[in-house]
Amino acid sequence: DCCTKNFSDNYADCVGYVPAPTLPPPSPGPVYPVPCPAPTDTGLYYPDWLKQDNVCRNDNDQPAYMNSNPRAWMHSTRAACCKQHYSWNYDNCMGCVSSRPPPSRRSLPVLATQETGKYYMSFSAKKCVQDTGVANSWDHLYDTLKSCCSEKNWWNDECAA
Repeated sequence: DCCTKNFSDNYADCVGYVPAPTLPPPSPGPVYPVPCPAPTDTGLYYPDWLKQDNVCRNDNDQPAYMNSNPRAWMHSTRAACCKQHYSWNYDNCMGCVSSRPPPSRRSLPVLATQETGKYYMSFSAKKCVQDTGVANSWDHLYDTLKSCCSEKNWWNDECAA
């Protein structure tokens, strides 16, 4: 596969993988505080995209592309891994239970509230597109189509077309 062969150090970006935040089901009642477990940092931690539970693991079962670029993917502590890859879900990643019930899906800032006219990389469209008020909060916005294409989709000659 092209991404494995040519972009092993940035495989997730090459294949267009953008982990979508997942939320737990609504809480039936109050959630009581539970302290975070004591760290047991005995190996390197990596973000586990496959199990979709939004946590970092240190089970040596990371994908090969993470081994090819350990500075980007592997972390000496769970806290460092969670901070970089799951900052929006840090307590869950660390194994803590919040004292607050989870927010409702309607209260999350997932969509832009108004059209910015700027450009962002749409991995589903496989090119940079102009924001019409639907860019996700995590999408990096660029002032021009050219700057978006040169930063996020430089390999695609048809990005700016």
